Amino acid sequence: MVRFETRVRDEATAQEVTEESSYSEFKTVEGTQRAMKVSIKRNGKSHADIEVDEFKLSEKLDDSVFAKP
Repeated sequence: MVRFETRVRDEATAQEVTEESSYSEFKTVEGTQRAMKVSIKRNGKSHADIEVDEFKLSEKLDDSVFAKP
């Protein structure tokens, strides 16, 4: 599990709150690690729980894009 804590502005109240985002259940998708579950808490209370069923990359980039100039 990976966790991040940040300060964000709550859109409803316009007050700054502490937001903790937790990423878990990582899966390899086309060679990259992706979190399939995300949990977001604001001031310690559950704000959102997200579960990804399918992850599809929009396009495949050619390796030459990442070549040094």
